[in-house]
Parts: sequence; structure tokens; C-alpha cells
Amino acid sequence: VTTFKLIYEELPGDFADAQSFWGSTGNLDNGNGNGTIENPEEKFDAFLHMAKAELINDIGFTGTVTTYTNPISSIDGVASSLMAISSLTAGEQANHYNQGDNIVQIGKGALASSAFLIPKDAYKIDKKLDDGLPKSGNVTFRNGGNSTDANCTNSSTSYYLSSVTEGCNLIASID
Repeated sequence: VTTFKLIYEELPGDFADAQSFWGSTGNLDNGNGNGTIENPEEKFDAFLHMAKAELINDIGFTGTVTTYTNPISSIDGVASSLMAISSLTAGEQANHYNQGDNIVQIGKGALASSAFLIPKDAYKIDKKLDDGLPKSGNVTFRNGGNSTDANCTNSSTSYYLSSVTEGCNLIASID
């Protein structure tokens, strides 16, 4: 994402000149160039834009909601989704603890909204990349679906490290 933004000066999915660079074939759409990956249209184009820019391997990205493909979908049902927090409803925004607006969400399910990590693994990733706290910093857990406060954090400010149940997914700021 960072490399795409450095080259094109816009975020993938939000890139207003995508068709000028790669043509208008298939479902390749221009974004609106407003600095956010808006839900749902632009987030489905984000991986397609990065593949067209040859920054990631094209594994059949379609740019459509009904046939959404993401780069890590082949890893035991794990998915990723790029989106802007500001494009979500107020209730959905309350489930995200990141400080940035544009995020990548990693989880299970078509929209990466379900848990896929035990809390100890989520903690290890968060600690390696950020501060190791589930509700602060640039890497946090998302409260929603079966990735819940009770399953991931034991309703506290730290990860529920003694749990061996998949209870967490993660989001990271890309701003």
C-alpha cells in the first residue's frame, strides 16, 4: 500500500486515474481520489489496483463484491480487506480502535470480519509490529462477529493470553 501511494500519490482502490493507466477492461474502476478507501466499492478495487501496478501477484482479483478475491484467501480461509473507518456506520466505527482512517483488516470470512487467531498469536503480532495492546496503537483487534472483547481480550486492556480459542482478528492503520 505504501509503495502504491508513493508511486501514484493516491491509495489503491481510491486511485482516480486507474483506467488511464491500465484501461477500462473488466471491472477495473477509478476511485474518487478523496484519500479514503471507501466501503464497499473502493475496497474491492484496492487489490486489483495493486495487482495492475504489479506490486502484488494477480491471483484473480475481480474488483467486485460478489467475486471478491484477496491476497491471503488461500491461507486456511483467512481474508484481508482494505477500507476507510470513516465510511462505516457509527456502530461499526465503535468496533475499531485504530487511530488512522484507512486500515487493512485481517480475519476469516469474505470481508475478513471473523476471528482467526488465538489471543496469544494476536498479541505476538501486535507486539512485534506495535505496542502489544489490543485497543491502542496502529495494530489493534476489531470487536465484531466472533472476534469479541470477551474472546480476545477477556474484557480488559490486554490480550486474553490463556485462551486457546480463535477469538481475534486484527486491523492495522495504513495512514
